[in-house]
Amino acid sequence: MLHRRSSLSWLAPVGLTLIGFCVRVSGLGLQPLWGDEGWSYYFARMALPEMLYLTARDIHPPLYYAVLSGWLAITGGAPEAARLLSVIAGTLLVPVMHRLAANVYGRHAALTAAALTAVAPLAVYYSQEVRMYGLVTLLGLGSVACLHRLLVGRAGWRTAIAYVVITAAALYTMYYAVLVLLAQAAWLVSLGLTHRGATPRLRRAAMAMLASGLLYLPWVIYAGGQLLGYVQGKRAAEGYLPLEPTRYLAAHLVAMTGWAAAMRLVRRPMRGWGTGWLTWPWTCTRTQDELLPPNSDRLSTRATRSPAMTTGSANGSSTSASMRRRPMPTPRAASVTSRSRLVMAAWVLRAIG
Repeated sequence: MLHRRSSLSWLAPVGLTLIGFCVRVSGLGLQPLWGDEGWSYYFARMALPEMLYLTARDIHPPLYYAVLSGWLAITGGAPEAARLLSVIAGTLLVPVMHRLAANVYGRHAALTAAALTAVAPLAVYYSQEVRMYGLVTLLGLGSVACLHRLLVGRAGWRTAIAYVVITAAALYTMYYAVLVLLAQAAWLVSLGLTHRGATPRLRRAAMAMLASGLLYLPWVIYAGGQLLGYVQGKRAAEGYLPLEPTRYLAAHLVAMTGWAAAMRLVRRPMRGWGTGWLTWPWTCTRTQDELLPPNSDRLSTRATRSPAMTTGSANGSSTSASMRRRPMPTPRAASVTSRSRLVMAAWVLRAIG
């Protein structure tokens, strides 16, 4: 019986991955393209030299746009086809999460983590956008998985190379990926202090981390000054209000930890823990909005213009990009859809796990 269960252990993560794909592909074309997705089309239609030149003056590095350019050359210019690239990245997040959690915590924790990743509202939301967020999440998680294997598992040079390539790719996809690298560096430092010196594994991981940084260095040299000028000009043009350190840290604490959701549940216990926690992404976003000043650049439905509000597709037709952001899930919708997805995931785990 135990041998049969172990031989079928792959069914649960495969089933959860399929659930993740079905959830992400559902309703893929219900919303029109919005402004930032129009920017993605705009950069993806450029020749590579022009793309590198202009993204050096933008808020995101060029890798996602280059990948999207190749993807659109294969699939065409339809919005659903463009969003399918993010669907694939978001779907692959499920098995990568399962592998990482299994290596760190064991099989049952891995199934739980994979199930939550498959149906998490914000993970699904950003897996349906023609933007780089789904890809950078996948690359960041892959980087952590490779680093853990370098430090804990029996990893050789192939894992080290995979870590270098994946981490550098994450950095070339989104500037905020540097926070993943900083967290990993802090982990290495803490391990070095714990072990009172550098072990061979720590040295190998540190060398891999240094190599990924060196691969990113050419872009920093080329785009760093231009990006700084762009950000300063954007702040002046759009009238952003500076955030004092306390409010800035509080807003990011809310966004990253879900602390606001817990506080609201404590204040209103009659709503119940069973349904309230499922809406924590919306709650965090709303509470973060309350902490930010009115003119700050935050996640909202403000109008966004792009030069690709109307983008030409491969067959010569045009695709209109809406000025408004795709609406975030409302509290009721997030709660209902999350519950239904979690029930489905739990059913699969019970049936094949």
